[in-house]
Amino acid sequence: MGGHWWSVVTVWVATLAAALALALGGPAGARPELATLVLAVAVVVAFVLQLVVADRVGFVARLTASVCGSFVIVVVTTALGLLR
Repeated sequence: MGGHWWSVVTVWVATLAAALALALGGPAGARPELATLVLAVAVVVAFVLQLVVADRVGFVARLTASVCGSFVIVVVTTALGLLR
């Protein structure tokens, strides 16, 4: 199980990149809607990566970590973007 956590980190890095791009360069009026889209795409990417991993052991833990981590990343970057 330990070898498949790269998929979680991959989702987090992709979410951070998209959320930072949104916070720094996204249109101010559409940030909440676009933040929702970023999170939705992160969930889909997490599912796809878990299907690529194709290991049932730890599937729920890895998927939960991916989605919860992405949620925290989007919330923090959106909050910081609103303070800008």
